[in-house]
Amino acid sequence: MAMVGADGGTAARRPGEDARAALPPLRRRGHTAETAVAAGADSAGESRHGRPFSPSAVRGPARLLKKVGRDGAPAIATTIRSRRPRPLPWTTEARVGFGATHRMLDDVGRPGRRLRRLPSRRGLPWTTGRAALLAAAWLTVSVGLAPTRAAAEGTRVVTDSAGRRVVVPARVERVFAAGPPATVFLYTLAPDTLLGWYRPLTLDERAYIPPRYAALPTLGKLTGRSNTPNLEAVREARPDVILDYGAVGAREAALADRIQRETGVPYVLLDGSLAAVPRAYETAGELLGVAGRAAELGRYAARVLAEVDERVGRVPADRRPRVYYARPPGGLSTELIQSLQVLGAANVATGRAEAGALVRVSLEQVAAWDPDVIVTIETAFAASVRSDPAWQGIKAVRDGRVYLAPLVPFPWLDLPPSVNRLAGLKWLGRALYPDLFTEEDVRQEALAFYRLFYNQPPTEEQLTRLLRGV
Repeated sequence: MAMVGADGGTAARRPGEDARAALPPLRRRGHTAETAVAAGADSAGESRHGRPFSPSAVRGPARLLKKVGRDGAPAIATTIRSRRPRPLPWTTEARVGFGATHRMLDDVGRPGRRLRRLPSRRGLPWTTGRAALLAAAWLTVSVGLAPTRAAAEGTRVVTDSAGRRVVVPARVERVFAAGPPATVFLYTLAPDTLLGWYRPLTLDERAYIPPRYAALPTLGKLTGRSNTPNLEAVREARPDVILDYGAVGAREAALADRIQRETGVPYVLLDGSLAAVPRAYETAGELLGVAGRAAELGRYAARVLAEVDERVGRVPADRRPRVYYARPPGGLSTELIQSLQVLGAANVATGRAEAGALVRVSLEQVAAWDPDVIVTIETAFAASVRSDPAWQGIKAVRDGRVYLAPLVPFPWLDLPPSVNRLAGLKWLGRALYPDLFTEEDVRQEALAFYRLFYNQPPTEEQLTRLLRGV
């Protein structure tokens, strides 16, 4: 293996030589400090200018370690050896950049060893960068690791919605979505970066998604109710980044840190609340290099949220309906969902249920609440409740105000609680405030949403089927 400096100087080992034997002398004088370091120069053989005093200063193969400087650029370091050569640790995170600003840190050495510092904010020359990359490739292959694209292109730092500073590749092209909300969010923004779905899509769902995306593999999920993260699936997928979309509290941040530590893959958290959708798109657009697309989706979300807020604001608080959100089985599970909050409705389960937590209730409890409106995502319940004698005493059933939300490709109310809920805001407004949201308004908004967010507009027949529940 040869090391090539910025000035063309080289140091090489002859074929068949013992890897632990000393390297032969440098082929000519005047070599740069980087050549000496890459070749394993001893501190005793270096002048105050960082050049080797003599060819005998070269002792061993390159020892490279990646660290990140304050500007987010990778830095390269070697041990300065006074006795026997000892390699630095080599991990899957080792990366070498071309022409990037390299800044060494003083505190990145092994106990009892020193790291030689390259000049502050000095660009790494092409030839030296090439030599370093060859060394990195040789070392990674020797331990069974494949060099990553990020190794050649450097890194940058992004701040996620939890306030975590995450070092990510300069270019992100392969993304593992941590759960259902993140999968839907990523599909709407940058579907070509999505590595796979959290579960197999049904035939009905596939009809609303372009075939090249519907055919993506099933990878499972890292987050969700009663879920154990499958870290091996992450490693096999070889993502540049893990993206999560939803709650961004201390528990989620701790999970993100743990998975990032155990997989070596950067983990970015985005706020999944409806109010934060425009900002989440902005952050993800910068992360994925699709700022224009992100801005378009963010503007749409901001407009819909503003329009809904303005119309609901006209309704006095005492005239807003009391709503029960019916979940399987048999409509006797429920939870608090943000869509009802945005529409200003009173969720009758407030105080009994929690946001994101499904609770079982009895029919007697629902009857005691006596909601004005029932909305559901359970097809069987919506089909049977109007004729079920046990439900006839409830006001919403008597008044015919039981509504089945559209379900494909992703439900409009929840499950998952992602940007698919934007499609359901005016639909829900039509169910709760029919004087403020017209049927044509809902229809045109659904058409626009599917065309822009799902990359495929529905046919007239599909649109009619979607909206039959209201």
